[in-house]
Amino acid sequence: MVLAADVVWLKELVAPLARTLASVLNHPPTGSGGDAQQPAAPGKVAFLAFGERADASSRLFVHLEEVLDCMRQAGCVAEVALRRTVERDGQRMPVALLRIALVPPDQRV
Repeated sequence: MVLAADVVWLKELVAPLARTLASVLNHPPTGSGGDAQQPAAPGKVAFLAFGERADASSRLFVHLEEVLDCMRQAGCVAEVALRRTVERDGQRMPVALLRIALVPPDQRV
């Protein structure tokens, strides 16, 4: 399991994180001897807490939909497991907890 909180907020950070998560989730299970032919362990997941700083006109900050799209492009499926609004520095911010896993082999394009 991978846990990450508030690690992407700029657009340029999302694709590298998505590729890294896909690689980690696709890595053979520990103790497999690094056998590249062995499939990833079933049920491997990552959880990402994402605080949305972007507004409608934002060019710098990333929107939740862009994060979800980037995860799909990297071969992951990300679903919103929980939504909350939190206070941060005196401002209210929507936060989403994402559950991220690899796209199942039978659904890969």
